[in-house]
Amino acid sequence: MLIAPLLFQCSLKGVGLMKQLQSRPMPIVTPFTQPYWDGALSGKLMIQRCNHCKSYYHPPVSSCAKCVGEEEAALEFEVVSGRGTVYSHTLIREKFRIQMCLFGLCALISMQLIGELV
Repeated sequence: MLIAPLLFQCSLKGVGLMKQLQSRPMPIVTPFTQPYWDGALSGKLMIQRCNHCKSYYHPPVSSCAKCVGEEEAALEFEVVSGRGTVYSHTLIREKFRIQMCLFGLCALISMQLIGELV
């Protein structure tokens, strides 16, 4: 189920912008990411958090990297305020569609790499 088009239809005015947004690739909702998208549909920002060490994870992960092997280290989604500081951003203007991927280099290290899928 794709909910992103529903969100845009509710909040945007103007047919030209709507057509432009519909041509963009939409996220695929999986059972793993469903709580995030359900929250977005109801206007809430839901982020995954470890019950043991209280670390936040986004995008969602299957286990906490800091609490590997801990029985209490269950991950659950919780509502967050959405407030924060943007330290940097990148705007890429391409005339062709590229696919980007987020690669986790190691399950025990919180190091991630964003790269282009070719």
